[in-house]
Amino acid sequence: MKSKTVTGMCAIFGGTIGLQFLYLGEIGWFLLSMVFLPMLIVNTFIGIMHGITVLAMSDDEFNEKYNKDKK
Repeated sequence: MKSKTVTGMCAIFGGTIGLQFLYLGEIGWFLLSMVFLPMLIVNTFIGIMHGITVLAMSDDEFNEKYNKDKK
């Protein structure tokens, strides 16, 4: 079961390399982050925004989106 806090922190601090996608098992999004790695500012911005979005979700929303197959 994935943790909302860990996902958010991975996105904020490792979003430049797509660490949150790797943690969530979304390999396609992770590889896309790697393709766009030379655009560090864009990747960093997207990571921070994704982290804020994840941390602002309710626990139910997070579980529905990322843990629905783990129940």
